Amino acid sequence: MVCLALFLSSCGGGSNESLESFTKRWHAAVNQRQTGELYDMLDAASQRRIRHDLELMRGLSAAEQQEAINQLGGERVKSLTELTPQRYFARLWEKVTLGKKPRMSIEAQGGNAAYMILSLDGGQSQRVRLTIEGGRWVWVLPEEDVVKSAGAG
Repeated sequence: MVCLALFLSSCGGGSNESLESFTKRWHAAVNQRQTGELYDMLDAASQRRIRHDLELMRGLSAAEQQEAINQLGGERVKSLTELTPQRYFARLWEKVTLGKKPRMSIEAQGGNAAYMILSLDGGQSQRVRLTIEGGRWVWVLPEEDVVKSAGAG
């Protein structure tokens, strides 16, 4: 009964994570190269999309899977069935960011939505939507196909 009360009180409307806290977690994950943390900070729909893309690629022939593995940076696996969604995302992240740490800033913030601006070494900026999910801020992968952006599709 006490656990239920604690759970319900932690789910209250006023207990959302602050953008400052999200920013600190995001920067810590990027600076420490903890792509698993970045994956966990994605919204549920983005995580589903990554899992779905990986499942589709697992259905490719062995030669096509090897080509995809090579395009992802030569992860030391024999097939894509050996990759978890987190490791797959980590390879995509490294490919898209060219192994560099992107800069991030928050703009256009509101009660339950905001945007972060990502940029690499003064290159073109990418505007990424943030939203509240389960009381914490999460980031939403851009609509364009991340796999294609990474050159793995």
